[in-house]
Amino acid sequence: MQNTCSAPPDRAPRPRLDQVEDRERRARAERRARLEKRAAELARKQSNVLSQAEDADPTDPFTQGLRERYNTLGVERQLVLKQITELDNDAERSPAPARDEDLGLVNLLPHLALNLDARRQSSRSGFTNSPNSTSASTTKPTKP
Repeated sequence: MQNTCSAPPDRAPRPRLDQVEDRERRARAERRARLEKRAAELARKQSNVLSQAEDADPTDPFTQGLRERYNTLGVERQLVLKQITELDNDAERSPAPARDEDLGLVNLLPHLALNLDARRQSSRSGFTNSPNSTSASTTKPTKP
């Protein structure tokens, strides 16, 4: 019987684990930067609206509109800040990034699958590795 436990041939190079994790970290950092930029933009708009409304007549419809706009910008800014907090919490909850050193066990999986396959095939044909079991070839059939 031929040894079926040899390593599978090398395939196309796989991306390194740290590269995959870097992509995720970069995407998270880019999203966070976009959200921070949006929050700063909303704060600037709020400041502009507030400075316009400060010296205006409170009963003027334009001033009332400015106050409503100021409040709307404040709510929107709070939502963006909440998204930043959630993004940070997700980053803290995500598992530690895998390193190339962690691949040792993962690299053994193809060998394990081949060994299990070979063992299944040998047990189907009646051969087992257990010293207490009898093989199918040594057992005589009984007559009914």
